[in-house]
Amino acid sequence: MLKKNNFIIVVHEFVPQGGPAYETLQYLLKKNAGTILFIAHPLLSTPETYANDSRYDYFKKGKKVEQYRSTHLRLPDLLLFIKDFLLTLLWCVQYKNNKYDVFIGLDPLNALAGIVLRTMGIVDKVIYYSIDYFPTRFNNAIMNSLYHFIDKLSVRFSNETWNVGINMKEARARFNNMKGYTYTRQYYVPIGIWFDKEKMKPIEKIDTKKLVYAGHLISYMGIDLAIRAMPELIKKIPGISLDIIGMGAEEKDLKDLTKQLSLTKQIHFYSWMGDRKSFEEKLSTAAVGLATFNTIILDDKVKNADPSKIKDYMVCGLPIITTNALATYKDVENAKAAIVVDYNQKAFIKAVVSLLGNKQTLDTYRHNAQKFVQQFDWEVLLNKNMQRLFGS
Repeated sequence: MLKKNNFIIVVHEFVPQGGPAYETLQYLLKKNAGTILFIAHPLLSTPETYANDSRYDYFKKGKKVEQYRSTHLRLPDLLLFIKDFLLTLLWCVQYKNNKYDVFIGLDPLNALAGIVLRTMGIVDKVIYYSIDYFPTRFNNAIMNSLYHFIDKLSVRFSNETWNVGINMKEARARFNNMKGYTYTRQYYVPIGIWFDKEKMKPIEKIDTKKLVYAGHLISYMGIDLAIRAMPELIKKIPGISLDIIGMGAEEKDLKDLTKQLSLTKQIHFYSWMGDRKSFEEKLSTAAVGLATFNTIILDDKVKNADPSKIKDYMVCGLPIITTNALATYKDVENAKAAIVVDYNQKAFIKAVVSLLGNKQTLDTYRHNAQKFVQQFDWEVLLNKNMQRLFGS
């Protein structure tokens, strides 16, 4: 299966070589798919990627044979989205000598491009790979309404919609009246990992007093809770440290808070790693991963998504401290792969001490975490969904 099939993948990219689009590409390359046209546009909502170029990579039988980058234009966001849409159509038509079996569009606008290409006879099946769903995607009311209109079209007319969050189908029905048979072709396809037991280091080779956070530095991620708790944690666990990996709107405020609390020796900030291997190596040296989503200010942004940090931590053998903002918090809690806390310093400190203060408890949770995450191996997830898509 897949060796004779041709694919298009289109994404608005935040981190190069990361996320479901890139991992699906790796899966198809491993399967030696016929041809793959991989198109990446910059994610316009983040300063880190706004000025990146749109690009494509073209693969035949697992090897890249052509690549191209367009020049970034400084235009209003709406015009840039239109530009991306038209570039996708242009590049796909450019390679129309191949009849594409599957178009995979991550986000509704990219899926809509696939639907247009299907009407033109260039692609056969369209997958809308939906990364998140929440009522207020854009603060601008017109842009927000347009987004939900395109999302509704894409779910209705795609052959399948793959939702990374288990609650997303129900959220669409509740918020945008997407009920009935027309909207039933939605499937739960969570964020995966490439499982490898070797990614977890023996406990003797990690820093058993190190916490780590990886992700966007924005308010609802709640990493300020950990920073504020550090003065008390230093008293209870001498030598404790915290690595923060990521970028975002709150970066300056978090660094200022670290200085105000005189924690610059204990808390270290890092930008995104340049490659996956370096990122996983950094995670694997820590003891516990943090996902302390701020439930005080958070709406459905996390419940209607599947934060990749959770599985990134687990595959490297890190148990998690999180809040009940996570849609699957009961699953990880019952597996004793995570400790779920209320969003306050007292509960957070208690959880940290229970893990870092007892080496046996920490090691038990580490093995539970890696055992739990095996079910999300990309090979297993994508085999299952490709088999359904192709009716085999």
